[in-house]
Amino acid sequence: MTGWSDRGRTRAGAASGHDVRMWLTLEKSGIRNQRRDLGVDHLRDPHPDLPARQSLVLTSAHTLLPEAGVEGLPGLARQEVEQGLSGPVREAMARCEDSSPAIELLRDDLVLRLSGGRSGLAAAVVVVDQVHLRRLVRGVVPTIIATRNLLWYGFYRHDDDPHAETIESLRRLHDTWRQRPGERSSLEEQMRRVAVEAVGEDPNDLLDAVV
Repeated sequence: MTGWSDRGRTRAGAASGHDVRMWLTLEKSGIRNQRRDLGVDHLRDPHPDLPARQSLVLTSAHTLLPEAGVEGLPGLARQEVEQGLSGPVREAMARCEDSSPAIELLRDDLVLRLSGGRSGLAAAVVVVDQVHLRRLVRGVVPTIIATRNLLWYGFYRHDDDPHAETIESLRRLHDTWRQRPGERSSLEEQMRRVAVEAVGEDPNDLLDAVV
């Protein structure tokens, strides 16, 4: 099965009861789209009956995209605290009522910490890039799916995007992957090398970060 291994499915120090095999919504839809558009039969969701994984980190970044609300963040924080994840922002968010005015401030603090001091849409894009680049390197999902997820955010990118060169390299490899089925294994290896240059050979899963 090209571009995917058991590497990264389980991780020392993972929260008790927390299963990293649960795929994100964009990953599950990416599998369906690739199978439909290209007939790539070897790409399969190993747990199609499981719900998509919900993440405070990723959802917090998504709430900075247009037309997104923050009301569900405290519930996500409570779920993750129950699963054993920790951190001052996550724990403070878990104590919030769904209508608390503190939610947005805590969200901004969380994204600020994970984006290198950025704010707003620019910070959101940096965080989602880090999430999907790390999942690509860790082999949590097939390489082509993680790459496709990164390209999905193209509409929201900005001129000073720190991952601009990485994303453009992945875009070229992705386009070639679609056109040259016989070279897909090699192209996926190249995608992973590009991601490693951005986040390192053994990055932590940002979804489980202590924040």
